[in-house]
Amino acid sequence: MCGIIGDESVIGVYIQKWNKKQDVPWQYILADVLKKDYGVENCPKILKDENGKPYFENHEMEFNVSHSGEYLAIAVSEHPVGIDIQGQKAIRESTFRKVVQPQEEILFGAEREKDFLRLWTLKESFVKAEGKGLRIFMKDYYFEKENESYFVNYGGQRAAWTFNIEETLIENYFISVCGLEDEIRWIVR
Repeated sequence: MCGIIGDESVIGVYIQKWNKKQDVPWQYILADVLKKDYGVENCPKILKDENGKPYFENHEMEFNVSHSGEYLAIAVSEHPVGIDIQGQKAIRESTFRKVVQPQEEILFGAEREKDFLRLWTLKESFVKAEGKGLRIFMKDYYFEKENESYFVNYGGQRAAWTFNIEETLIENYFISVCGLEDEIRWIVR
C-alpha cells in the first residue's frame, strides 16, 4: 500500500477554493495531494471506465472528485469512494419529485431545501462510489436514517456503504462522502 494516512484505513477528503476556468486542473491538485499526503511521487495516469468513473491506471488507490460554486472536493481511499459537494440553492418542486423516493419523505422537516441538498449529496456520493453512474435508477434505492446515521437500501437490502455528511466546514455547502471506511480525515486548504 502506498501510505494511506497512518496505519489505519481512512478516507482523506480535501476541500479548497477552486475556479474551474482560472485555477489549475483538478488533476494537478490530486497529484499534489498524492505526493504530499501519500508519498506517491508521480501521479498515476487517470483513466475513465465505461461508466465514466475516473480511476488510476495500475494503482490500487481510489479517488473521486466533485466541484460546486467556488469549491473543489477530492476524496482518496483504499476502497471505492464517492464524494459530492453542493452549495445551497433553491430547489424546484419538479426536481424534488424526481429525486425523492416515497420512503425518503420522512427525512424532511422544516428546512426542506437543506434536507433536499443533504439527500442529493448522499445520492450523488453513492452513485459515484458504486461506479455505475446513471445506470442506477433513482427508484432502485432510497436512503434511511437511524441514530443520526444514513444508510442506503439498494436492491431491497441495506448496502455496506458508510456515509458521512459535513455541513459546517464551509458555510452554505453540503459535502457527502460514501465509502467503506468509517473514518474521514477532513482537510480544508
